[in-house]
Amino acid sequence: MKTYNKMKKAAQLSSKPCYWCLPKASLPFGMMLVLLMVLSLEGVSNAQIASEQVPEPLQEYFREAVQNSPRLGIYQSRVEGQQSMVRQVGSLPDPEVNLGFFLNPAEDTQFLGRFSVSAMQMFPWFGTLSAARQEQASLTEAEQEQYRAAALNLFGEVHQAWLTYAEGRAVLALVEQEKELLDNLEAQVRVRYETARASQVDLLYVELERERLLTQIENLEDALQPTQIRFNTLLNRPANADITLPETVSPRALVVDTEDIMLLSRQQSPQIRSLEAGHAAMGSGLERTRRSGYPEFGLGLEVMGRDFSTMTMMQNMNEGYIAMATVRLPLWRGKYAGQREEYEARRRGITYEIEAEQLEIDQNAEQLHSAYREAEREVALVEERIIPRLERMYRLLLETYGAAGADFNELIEIRRELLAQRIQLTQNHYRQERALIDIEQQAGIHLNLIP
Repeated sequence: MKTYNKMKKAAQLSSKPCYWCLPKASLPFGMMLVLLMVLSLEGVSNAQIASEQVPEPLQEYFREAVQNSPRLGIYQSRVEGQQSMVRQVGSLPDPEVNLGFFLNPAEDTQFLGRFSVSAMQMFPWFGTLSAARQEQASLTEAEQEQYRAAALNLFGEVHQAWLTYAEGRAVLALVEQEKELLDNLEAQVRVRYETARASQVDLLYVELERERLLTQIENLEDALQPTQIRFNTLLNRPANADITLPETVSPRALVVDTEDIMLLSRQQSPQIRSLEAGHAAMGSGLERTRRSGYPEFGLGLEVMGRDFSTMTMMQNMNEGYIAMATVRLPLWRGKYAGQREEYEARRRGITYEIEAEQLEIDQNAEQLHSAYREAEREVALVEERIIPRLERMYRLLLETYGAAGADFNELIEIRRELLAQRIQLTQNHYRQERALIDIEQQAGIHLNLIP
């Protein structure tokens, strides 16, 4: 029953129609069960971590980063180099050609007739070359998965840099908005000052607060420059290139739990896939070394001139043709036994690496989900409790100030706190999105953007 529930939950993660609502069929129960398992795994592989996809401009930046990144060029070169190894190991050894010349004939003979030419081609044991090709093909697949892992890491860096720039812009907009509100407040205070209902100290408070906000705006504008350079460097383009941002960066919600994150991460992790390909390569290498311990065969042909060695005794013959066969016996078994032990040990080591990687994925999934939930709680605290109360306090103080001349300093302090909490809310939203990015990166959600 637990297995059925897990399969059902995995299928519900898919954006495809519900396979659990299919009409009854005349298939045997066993075939139906296999079909359900396959469809459920497909649902998990196509699942979405977040309620929405990343913005389209950001997806374009991902593709641009893949095309331009010299870091990925290193991994791509490794893949291409490994691919060439498949052709190398799948070829037969070079044939051996021998040339002989009869130096001391008993009588005068023709010069060309004293030559002998032979060619021999060796063949490894059946299946040796195919095992070698499979070994290199698996190693190529491992390199390809390393490339995909590097691309996912690059996506994560690009996304984080883009969010940092967007966060800086959002905070800057909040401070500029606060300055506009302060300007309106200053106009009201000046009217009250002209009618002797406000003191000069109130005006000085407003002026000091305006200077503080102007300085904060300058600092935020300066902080955007290195962030922009960092982002453009990741895309390998001019440092001052413009960065496209949507009008609003809407918060995305996490729609899966920790168990789903673990399942997706294990299934789609390029690191695990790379290790699995390496494990398969060691298996093929073990088979290759086993077959290398079998005899090798050689076939050849020798052509002897009519005046070569004993051919001179056969007066009525021209050239002599001899078919040759040879067998190379691997008598010294220590070398082959050592090779098999090496591959067996390396394969066991990769098995342990896969297990360790899976455990680390599970641990990271819980930590990342916890970080997301913590940011979510911080957002709710500031948005639903702190800011509404501060706004109410400000309205009450403003009414009191207008009626009875309350301390103006308290108004300024409340406005400062309101601005600080709004900035904190914005930062918590982006912190929540960063945690979601880390989860998506571990689960390999953006693998489809890798060419």
